Amino acid sequence: MGNPSLRLTPRASPYYQSPSTRSPIKQAREEQCLSLKKVIGTTSSSLNSFDCLDKHKTFAYVAGAAVVLAKLDDDHNIEQRFFRAKPSISAVNPTAPVYNSPTPTPTASSPRGRFGSSFRDGSTGPGSFGSSLNDATDHLGSRQGHTRDRMKAASCISLSPDGKLLAVGETGHKPRVLIFSTSGESSADVPLSAISEHAFGVQCIAFSRDSRYLATLGDMNDGFLYVWRVNRTSGAVSLHASNRCTSNVRQIFWIGESLLTIGTRHVKIWRVDRNNGQSPSKRVSENPSGPASPSRALSGRNCLLGALLDKTFAAGVAISQSQAIVCSEDGSVCLMDDNDSSPAFYKVSEAGFGVSAVTWHPKASIFVAGEHGEIRHFAIQKLLEVTPTSVQLAPTEERSFRPVSENAHTVALATIGNHFLSLDSERGIHVLELEIDDDNTLCGCSIARRIPGHKTAVLGVQAVAATSIDEAAFLTYSADGSVNIWSSQGVCLREYTVPLTPNSRRWDSPANELTAVRALIGLGQLVSGDKLGRLRLADFKSGSTLFETNGHANEVTDIAVCRRAGTQWVATSGRDRMIQIYSPNNEELELSQTLDEHVGAVTSIAFSTDGETLISSSSDRSVIIRKCCSAEVDGTSKAAYIMVRSISLKVTPLSINLSKDTRCEVTVCTIDKQISRYSLDTGNLIGAFRAADHDDGDAVIINSAIRFTANPNGTYIAGLSSTDKSLRVYTKSGKLVGREYGHTEGMTGLVLLENRETMDSRSLVTVATDGTVFIWSIQCGIDPLNDTMESLSVSNQVSPAPESDIPTRPPLRKVISTSELSQIRRSGEDDGILPLPARARSRSPHRQRTGRLSTIPANNFDPSAFDSSHRRQTYSLSSNSSIAEPNARRVSQAPPSSSDLPQSNDISTRNAIKPRSRQSSAHPRRRSTSASSSPNHSSGQKESRQMSVTELCLGLHALRKKLSTSANALSLDEKTSLEHELSSTLRVLNNDTSKSGTSNGTNGRRLSKIREHDTAMTSLLDAHADRLLHTIESKIQGCVSSEVDKRLGSDTVAGSKK
Repeated sequence: MGNPSLRLTPRASPYYQSPSTRSPIKQAREEQCLSLKKVIGTTSSSLNSFDCLDKHKTFAYVAGAAVVLAKLDDDHNIEQRFFRAKPSISAVNPTAPVYNSPTPTPTASSPRGRFGSSFRDGSTGPGSFGSSLNDATDHLGSRQGHTRDRMKAASCISLSPDGKLLAVGETGHKPRVLIFSTSGESSADVPLSAISEHAFGVQCIAFSRDSRYLATLGDMNDGFLYVWRVNRTSGAVSLHASNRCTSNVRQIFWIGESLLTIGTRHVKIWRVDRNNGQSPSKRVSENPSGPASPSRALSGRNCLLGALLDKTFAAGVAISQSQAIVCSEDGSVCLMDDNDSSPAFYKVSEAGFGVSAVTWHPKASIFVAGEHGEIRHFAIQKLLEVTPTSVQLAPTEERSFRPVSENAHTVALATIGNHFLSLDSERGIHVLELEIDDDNTLCGCSIARRIPGHKTAVLGVQAVAATSIDEAAFLTYSADGSVNIWSSQGVCLREYTVPLTPNSRRWDSPANELTAVRALIGLGQLVSGDKLGRLRLADFKSGSTLFETNGHANEVTDIAVCRRAGTQWVATSGRDRMIQIYSPNNEELELSQTLDEHVGAVTSIAFSTDGETLISSSSDRSVIIRKCCSAEVDGTSKAAYIMVRSISLKVTPLSINLSKDTRCEVTVCTIDKQISRYSLDTGNLIGAFRAADHDDGDAVIINSAIRFTANPNGTYIAGLSSTDKSLRVYTKSGKLVGREYGHTEGMTGLVLLENRETMDSRSLVTVATDGTVFIWSIQCGIDPLNDTMESLSVSNQVSPAPESDIPTRPPLRKVISTSELSQIRRSGEDDGILPLPARARSRSPHRQRTGRLSTIPANNFDPSAFDSSHRRQTYSLSSNSSIAEPNARRVSQAPPSSSDLPQSNDISTRNAIKPRSRQSSAHPRRRSTSASSSPNHSSGQKESRQMSVTELCLGLHALRKKLSTSANALSLDEKTSLEHELSSTLRVLNNDTSKSGTSNGTNGRRLSKIREHDTAMTSLLDAHADRLLHTIESKIQGCVSSEVDKRLGSDTVAGSKK
């Protein structure tokens, strides 16, 4: 093996520099802010991932990338510890590679070999650190090794019989076999030894009876069986023997000093020679830290199966130094006897069901378990009485026991005193209590304790308010409808199963799943949504369904709950792009409003803490911010959420978060690996950063993020990523300060828990589709949480699915009418909740100065040719206007000066006053007639005057609002100036009214009648506008209702005919 510390180029010093004794991997100091506090659930699916020690009353099982070591006391209470190791962690005792050397070993004739051989032979030098130096090239700082060195799932475990060591095997490419110390003083994150000899996943591992040897077997793709010598004091390992084993092996276990492997058409015994000798067939690399590591070929011999050749042997247990009981999947119970020179293997009894687990009881009994959770026991003495030549098999007990559900198959069984530990196919771990009489006869078996967990993938986690359920901190839910309520220490308080309606839309439709769950504040009730769009309101105490409705036409994606002004609001979103807002009333959900601003599926929604703001994100790449407004409509108070602004994104948002600490910001995670913060008041981007590693710049997609404040160290953002299945903590500026691994499948939820007593200690809860729940303590400038282990208690409550016709009903919608919405909006604008319209905000209360039009300097024109009365251009309604207008069109006037032009930006006005070719100016009357009869100019001036009046009204409205809400009174000068301007404006307005009333005789009276008629019609419409709108809406609603009734009636008749 080449030494990575040696160089071909000379150094400045001719003497070799010994490496530092500290770890070559420099762990980032800030990556210690997260620590694993609790693990809930298991990923064990075979007997190889479960082990037990009867003497020490301890057992271990796999949970994702972690291993849980539990201890059972006399009161059935369970204490737990957790073991896991990052790929970048170096073992305490480095193990040099034997066959799978990462780099070619230089020969003695090569320059590198001659140069490094002297250091390999010595007692000091870089080779003494073994694989630690190689790991330094693949740590988190290496871009090339970052993807490869992600956390791997634990596949198998084994406890040493003396209880001092725990061995863990990994799955995947280039797995490790980690050996931990179970002592309370040892670290649970740093292994004593790490074996990296297998090329593919590790299938089975087992300690010998004296804890001096460890057997490791790779899967079929690996095909190697290794036996390692283990130092029981330090945990160091060295290779003892090895051989090929390419069969499909289901289990390995020790019989005295021999090793037995069983599997598909395979039963083989391996002789482990404990004399140190060199292998004649294969030499291994030398240990650079000392003498060569002796190893030899592992010799084995197959058992003759005879009539059992086609069997698949799934489980076995040793009953003596040379005998073992082996069971097959079809229920055959066999005996393997190694007393003679040739091992004998024959059938001794029949279990009557498929066997997948077997264990030995101290009172001379063998217990087998398998299909449908059935357990049967045999007397060892009766089994030994059967010989290979016997015609009759040993009798079985007439009575069997099924303590767990028949839907679950037992995959592992172990004995602790008078208790059994069983692992079933639904990931349930049960503590079974045996009832044995004085004659050693099994009378019964019952469940004494069950370790809680989810049977299927966990799809989400939500925090529970302090007033909702006593001592509850968070809830988790899975696809099969199970909902568990947990305390902050991971103790299961309650269990509930949501009755899911089968998906009968099409024969090939996927199964219905629970997609969203929320607990109502202070009511002890639960709101849930499923994949078919149905909403349910359930009571946790009684376990019954209170209300059920079709809320959406498709999958319910998210549920949000808030309390505002004493009223509780429930908002639901779905893939039908709708947002439904409900109000719980008398154990029902009353629909209050339907929002449909999005054009794509709504992915997530969130309320602010006070309930005044509702935010939603959608696959249409938008985030919409709404404000809640209230108004009196028809004598009743109504509240509605009105959109105030929309944030357009470049890519699809994945999640949004409104934290309690920052009410004016929203955190958005997008699919382009960005985490952005936007202002709720303006919608502008405050800050954004890329979710990258601090060392190599590799970025990941953050599926969900939570923003929190850790005084006095500032603000942090915690996010989970399914890209590398990691939990990350960033600062507000984007610096990575924490990164931890544990889950082995996609992470689906993240929630922040706070200590309700001190409000300073916080923890994070993550869930994943592997069925596990991890609780992490945060130490970003906060006092660490107390890592105590609590006992587990469970109460099971299941309610049956009610039969109803709700699946046939269409989802309800409630869209607020335009008149009611306008009243609520005006009320919100008056109260300052909603901003003024954009057109009103963009205009200035003062009249804007327009640009001046001029083609020739003004001093070239004779000002006497234009009368001042001609500057005010109005319509002339004289009797000869029809004759004067054609003459005015034929005779063009000279371009007027800039002071004679109307002050307007209207395009039609500019076109009307555009100068034409210069002609004689001998007809001033015609020019006046032409100018006064221009309709475009008059309309432009009228629009300019209307705009000025509108701006003045808006300014007076704003001034009145400020005066009513301001605590400071106006000064005397301000009041005098304001009264003078108002009185002057009123006098001009009265003069204009008197002029318009007496203009041009009959035409003036006609205009006044028209104005009176317009005024009357306007007042009439204003008075009856709401009534007309209400009448029209009622007629439309009646027509729609009658049409829906007709269609439902026709569908009912057609169904009855069928």
